[in-house]
Amino acid sequence: VAVGTLAAALFLGVMTGLLPASIISAFHPLKVIKGAVSRGRSGQLVRRSLVVVQFAASITLLMAIITVQRQMRHVANKDLGMDVDEVLHINVRGVDSVGENRDRLTNELMQHPAIQAISFQSRGYPVNGLSNGMVMVEKDDGSRVSSSLYHMWVDEVFAEVFGVEMIAGRFYSKDFPADSTRSVIVNESAVRSFGWSSPEDALGKEMGEGEDVRQVIGVVRDFHFEGLQKGVEPVRILPLHDQHPGSLAIRADLRNPIEVLTFLEASWKAVNPTVALDVTFMSDDVRQQYQAELMFRSLFMLFSPISLIIACLGLFGLASASTNQRVKEVGIRKVLGASRLSLLQLLSREFVLLVLVSLIFATPVAWWSMEHWLDNFQYRISFEWYFVVAAGGLTLLIALLTASSKALGVSNSNPSEVLRSE
Repeated sequence: VAVGTLAAALFLGVMTGLLPASIISAFHPLKVIKGAVSRGRSGQLVRRSLVVVQFAASITLLMAIITVQRQMRHVANKDLGMDVDEVLHINVRGVDSVGENRDRLTNELMQHPAIQAISFQSRGYPVNGLSNGMVMVEKDDGSRVSSSLYHMWVDEVFAEVFGVEMIAGRFYSKDFPADSTRSVIVNESAVRSFGWSSPEDALGKEMGEGEDVRQVIGVVRDFHFEGLQKGVEPVRILPLHDQHPGSLAIRADLRNPIEVLTFLEASWKAVNPTVALDVTFMSDDVRQQYQAELMFRSLFMLFSPISLIIACLGLFGLASASTNQRVKEVGIRKVLGASRLSLLQLLSREFVLLVLVSLIFATPVAWWSMEHWLDNFQYRISFEWYFVVAAGGLTLLIALLTASSKALGVSNSNPSEVLRSE
């Protein structure tokens, strides 16, 4: 669907220029010079059809811009179930020495007053997805079934760094040594998936088999570890214990990010001199999940004004031809006492109708394509009626300004000069 949306944007943008050019190039040169194309009914139909096609493409692109903008705003304002602001992420890339030096690194970094907490994870950075697998789960009736769920390994500081909320039980603690081998934490989606009646009911349930049986000690509120294109899946959160971390996250006061990053780099080199520092802002990592959508928005915003300009040029040409053919009519109406406003309404009525026809053609195309694009998101907006009103209203305003600029000149003409040849 994403590729189709991109292709549609390119197609609409290109066709608004190529279609008029291809039709005009098919005219016979002698007929054009003699004016035969523009005077007949077929010539008027061609001109009006071109304007309708051009404005329909422009309106479709405007509706696409509004839809994408609203959806991206919805994504930006969506509660992810965790706090991604002011969190730095360091990718360890499987270097064992980082895990071996993690206590030393933690002590070194915590000397800076802006750094508040540090968490180590193994396959547990909650951005861009997690790994999954099968595990035996105890049901409410005591039976055990094999279920698929995602999993991550984290330390005791994970909930503090990422702002994950406990809704039942507790998180891991160094005060409970048995947590490292006997405990497990799950999310709300896991509770629902396994048929447990409530988060509190999940406490004490067993997961795993043989020597790897663990009891649920806590339930966390659902948090999004993938983009909002997908829903939250069941997750079990396991204690990191003696595993080597794959990443670490730092919660810090980033009002002075350069100072914090400079200190981080110096501390990293002091503890891990042979390992390159690969640090990113978590908020940036979250936004990276929507690169394709942001690219579509940029393309729509590029092609929409181009399409509107081409359509307005076509409309201006149509307005010029139409008003030139009605100059004498305007002169007679002015002699009979017609006001300037009534003349403007007379000359602009046709163009308003053309834009409304364009809107009728554009609306189902925009609705169908945007609904399919929005289906990529588990958490999405709806294609609203006011998207049509906004896009149609803006296009109509631009069309009226374009047509009125020509009609105004004709309505201001001197009737005696216009009718002198009669």
